[in-house]
Amino acid sequence: MPELRARVEALGRRLGYVDSDKTTLLEYGPLEIDLAAGYIRLDGVIVELTDREYRLAAIFLQNPGQLFTRAYLLERIWGVSGDLNTRTVDTHISGLRRKLKLDGQQNDRLKSVYQQGYRLEVSRH
Repeated sequence: MPELRARVEALGRRLGYVDSDKTTLLEYGPLEIDLAAGYIRLDGVIVELTDREYRLAAIFLQNPGQLFTRAYLLERIWGVSGDLNTRTVDTHISGLRRKLKLDGQQNDRLKSVYQQGYRLEVSRH
C-alpha cells in the first residue's frame, strides 16, 4: 500500500496536483528541493539533472538518514528487477555526489554503506 500511495502522489506531482497538507519545499543547508516544481537548487542555482537523477535525489532528500539498497533503487527508479547485476545505480550516485556536492566536503554526504546500499547523511536541516 505505501508504494501505491507513493506512485499516485508522484503521478499527481507530475500532473501538477500537490497535496496541500504536505511540504513541497525541503532545505538542507545549501540544497533546496521543490517537489511541486520538480527542481533542485544548490546555493540558489538550479542544478541540471536528468529525470532519473532528480528522482534518485528526491528519494534521498525526502528520507535523510534512511538506507536504500541498490535493488530497491533499481526497482523504484529504473523499473527493473533488483536482482540485475549492474553498476547503473553506482554511476548515478557518483554523478549526484558531484552535481549536488554531497561528497562530505560541506558536511553532507551521500554515503555508500558497504554491501548494503546508500544513505544521505545531513548535518543540518
